[in-house]
Formats: sequence, C-alpha cells, structure tokens
Amino acid sequence: MRILICILLYILNSELATAQDSIRVFGATVRCASLNSSIWEPSQRGLDSSSNKFVLMYTHSPILDKEGISIQPVIAVICEELSSPLNVIDYSLWKRKQVSFIVDSIYSKYSSTLSYWNGIGYAAHYGRNSLVHKLFVGHFRHKHVGVQVICDSTEGVYEAVEQDFRSFLRSVTLAD
Repeated sequence: MRILICILLYILNSELATAQDSIRVFGATVRCASLNSSIWEPSQRGLDSSSNKFVLMYTHSPILDKEGISIQPVIAVICEELSSPLNVIDYSLWKRKQVSFIVDSIYSKYSSTLSYWNGIGYAAHYGRNSLVHKLFVGHFRHKHVGVQVICDSTEGVYEAVEQDFRSFLRSVTLAD
C-alpha cells in the first residue's frame, strides 16, 4: 500500500511539474501555465537582440471564424530589465502609452483574473468594423523586471480561446 501511495504521489507531482512553464530571465523567474501543445505552438522563445527583451510567444492552431477566415490567436510574454524604480501602475501606464487599445475592464490581484500580487490587467479591444481584436493584457513587476502578457484574438474566434487567455493570465507569477 505504501509503495502505491508513493507511486501515485510521484505521478501527481510529475503532472504538476509539467503544468507550468518557467523562464529564468534578468535575475527573476517568471512562471506561467503550460498551454495545450496540441493547439498552442511555441512560435518564439528567446532574447530579441534588437530590443533586449525576452519573448515567449504561443500561436494557436488556425480557427475559422464565421466568415471562413483562418485566425491564429496569440499569447505573448515579454520580459524586460528595467533600470528605473517604476511601481506596477507606472510601468503599466508606460507600456499602455506604447500600444493603443480601448480598456473594457481593469483587473488586480483582488479579482479572479490575476493571482500575482504586483500586477494589473486589462480586458480590452482594438480595431474597427468586422476586424475587432479582443485582448487580455497583464503588466507585472518584480524588482527590476517588467513583464507584459498579451493575449490577442479577433472577436470572431474569441469565445474559443477566452478560457485559455484567462487561465494563462491568472497563472503568471514572478519570483527571485
């Protein structure tokens, strides 16, 4: 019986260990949920030499919208080393000035959308007419590391990926 319990605990721990992706970058560890590899494919992972940012990007397998257009939603994690002591609100304002989107809702650690204590998130959209994009954006700070998570899909296939977006954003944590 004791051996069976040990085997079950080993299996459970193995499953939990593979349930998270971990990035060690700029002296911090960024953890996030592993995505279903049968539909989410890593499309970029590494340091972008031109911006000196670490980028982890996943692309969803194509989904046909009601017009028959093939859409590939994206989840991106962008990590950067920061020299200034910005708090998470100032970091988020700085990042929002760089990319234009319309905020629909704001999230913090007190909502069920984020779990990391030093983060702020947005449900947002951009675009016009038939090509409206829906987003989840998260901005996180840990010491001198800033992390931006962008989950992007067109409105036409958003329902198919919304739960993945929410789960991924909720899973992001940072540590030493």
